[in-house]
Amino acid sequence: MSNPSYYKPVKPSMARRCSVHDYTSRCFYLVTTTVVNRQPLLGRLVGNSQAETPDGRPSIVLSPLGEAVLSSWLKLPDYYGTVSVVAAQVMPDHFHGIIFFKENSDLHLGHVMRGFKTGCNRAYRELVQGTSVTHSDALLWNKGYNDRILTHYEMLDKWKRYLAENPLRLALKREHPDLFRVQFGAHVAGHQVNAIGNRFLLDYPDKLAVKCSRSLGELEIKEQVSYYLEKGKQGSVLVSPSISPGEKAVMRAALEAQLPIIHIDSQGFNSYTKPGGQFFEACAAGHLLIVSPWEHSTRKQVLTREQCLIMNGLAAAICAT
Repeated sequence: MSNPSYYKPVKPSMARRCSVHDYTSRCFYLVTTTVVNRQPLLGRLVGNSQAETPDGRPSIVLSPLGEAVLSSWLKLPDYYGTVSVVAAQVMPDHFHGIIFFKENSDLHLGHVMRGFKTGCNRAYRELVQGTSVTHSDALLWNKGYNDRILTHYEMLDKWKRYLAENPLRLALKREHPDLFRVQFGAHVAGHQVNAIGNRFLLDYPDKLAVKCSRSLGELEIKEQVSYYLEKGKQGSVLVSPSISPGEKAVMRAALEAQLPIIHIDSQGFNSYTKPGGQFFEACAAGHLLIVSPWEHSTRKQVLTREQCLIMNGLAAAICAT
């Protein structure tokens, strides 16, 4: 899946999203689209995260419209012979799908998504006719969609698991709403920040800033990991922006050990932000608080020295309170 042909020059006339990728090339794609106004029209969540039997675990019971959305996705290969459907997850107010372009062709991912949305919109108008929607231009989905290019099989497997576990994450968010609600303009250690997660970690009497020099070698990083993990097991909340390789290794190990941590984030949050991967699980368990001193940004940028100083200063201020 890492074939360089995935990144052949982009045709000038083709609408493009990632400027270095040709969306007509052989590749796996994860796409996400959301219902207008995030209305929960596609189904409802049942079950709970603590269920001991498979029948009681979180899942989505699809509405007739949700069934139509799933059917539209599964039928895409009938209309586009060069694509195959890999996975799908219909949620109450949004949809995730993974699709495979089996060969290079003139077919663009945008063409497939346009066809998918057209079929869904048709079902939307038919199924709600006579209730809340009667006009022919009614749209189910918000404009556009998000896509992620899956360039290797490990990434593909990771996102397939993510889709399958989406109902569980929704159940956890509903069972622990305060842990997943973004708090804008929160005052933390004399700083105004945005935060998500367990704010009670700020009240722990023992908080320790994780600081590791960029010059540390592999053996020295292992020693730092052992040192900070022992501190965490003794009751310290580890605090860090995870800038240097050593800091990243320490915080990653603390996360895996399910120790309480406060992470200083450089990306910021918007109203729909939620922690991903292990961060989500740590947040649900109350082991994690993420704070950011900046507004939300969709672009991942290289941190400047000034930004690093600000984040380290915030970590030190949190530990001093």
